[in-house]
Amino acid sequence: MAHPGSSTSDLPGEVDPFAKLKDTSSAPRSIFNLTQVVNHGGALGHGLIAKIDIDPGDQIIEIRDAYILLPKNSHIGSVCYWCFSREPKGRYEKLLPCKACMKVVYCSYKCQRIAWDHIHKAECPSLRSLGIRPLPTVTHALLQALLHFTRREISDPRKHPADTLVGSVADMKASNGEGAMQLQAMAAVHYSGVSPQLIPLACELLCKMEINSFQVKHFNEMVGYCFDPLLARMNHSCDPNAEVSFSEHDYRVTALRSIKKDEPVVISYIDVNNDRDTRRKELKERWHFDCKCVRCEGEAGPEGKYFTLTDYLYNKHLLRLQSKLDDFVNHPRNTAGLPKVSGRPLYEALRYIALTQARAEMDGVNTNAESLALKNAMVDLKWIEIVICRL
Repeated sequence: MAHPGSSTSDLPGEVDPFAKLKDTSSAPRSIFNLTQVVNHGGALGHGLIAKIDIDPGDQIIEIRDAYILLPKNSHIGSVCYWCFSREPKGRYEKLLPCKACMKVVYCSYKCQRIAWDHIHKAECPSLRSLGIRPLPTVTHALLQALLHFTRREISDPRKHPADTLVGSVADMKASNGEGAMQLQAMAAVHYSGVSPQLIPLACELLCKMEINSFQVKHFNEMVGYCFDPLLARMNHSCDPNAEVSFSEHDYRVTALRSIKKDEPVVISYIDVNNDRDTRRKELKERWHFDCKCVRCEGEAGPEGKYFTLTDYLYNKHLLRLQSKLDDFVNHPRNTAGLPKVSGRPLYEALRYIALTQARAEMDGVNTNAESLALKNAMVDLKWIEIVICRL
């Protein structure tokens, strides 16, 4: 993440653990990308700018198959390893574990087959040798990164330096403990089968992955870990114009407001509804930089609620559902011979439904069978018709 106040590389010379990563902005896995990488110069470093004018609600980036996206250690046995579903699909009656390693579970044969081809075939022997305890999430992610390196044909690393990603290696080692980082790197190198000489490089890579990773949420519950070089290039602002969301093993970036061509596309790494001091403290502790965005520089105290993508989706669904309910309540068929019903409880219910649907859409990667059933009920509103007709 090329955030303000940070250097773009903490590795000496041209040795960069991300140098072997291909340019994800033009990789085949990209569905579309309306941004390009630029060097803003100064403290901002590298970031993404819009190629064209973008309207609120437009998809800016949509990437199929994020580079590394896996359940957190605490959820690896309770959500599908590929799509993060909590419920079985198809012929599966329950989430079934991989029969080889018994470490990860799947909701369907389809997810199992895709995950096997993507990375699990390479990591399965390593996970199987661990015994009953899984790897810590960050170590598991580093293991996958090392396996990606060894499985792909990579040209001379010096021809593709990924110096647009911030490492903050010294700060990460100081805050997390250099010994602990070294042990995690050693474990990932050991289980990946790469040369032990790469342990220092793996440690640097781990620091960069930690500072550039994203958390996958399910209704405010942290269930997953994501790292992707393109996503990591997005700068932070407490006044963001875009937001990241996940769906199965993909991710997308959506515009929160109008973005002009050549304008930076920025997201918030934290909860933008916190006050300035809380935001700055969290950014300093987690990402090791002092935020100098327009809100942090000009804000005098706490603010009101800030607009987010969930708010945008909520308003969209509420308008659509309210229009349907208005048509239903005012229809002659429903006004003749029925008791007079107060519309307020119904509209209050609509607000809850629209909020739930917005959250389900944001967290589609983790939507379980219960919320899917609720979402279907929200769309057609037949349950409201049944309730009214029984009054």
